[in-house]
Parts: sequence; structure tokens; C-alpha cells
Amino acid sequence: MAAASEHLDAYMVTWKLEREFGGMTTVCTQRAGLFAQRYGRAFVVTFNRAPDQPQVVAR
Repeated sequence: MAAASEHLDAYMVTWKLEREFGGMTTVCTQRAGLFAQRYGRAFVVTFNRAPDQPQVVAR
């Protein structure tokens, strides 16, 4: 496992970000948040750009 001081870009991949998506949105955003806390940044990659995506991410 990499030490906390090492730089690492973490990517979570999901088909889409929606409020009700069987828990996948929560899992992706929480895991990305944990990686960001440990390594400085993380990204959630989605293949379905929705007009309300900034609001979903903000929630």
C-alpha cells in the first residue's frame, strides 16, 4: 500500500451519477472522498453527462 505522503490519482468509474442508483453514487463519491483525503485528489468518471450533474455532485 502506498504511504499517505505519496501522490496518487484515484479514479472511480460509474455509468452515471444519480441520486437513486442502487447505492452506486454513494459508494463512488464516498470512496473518491476517502482517496482524496488520503492522497490529495480523486475523480469520479461517468459516461452519461446529465444537465443536473453539478447539483448531484454538490449533494
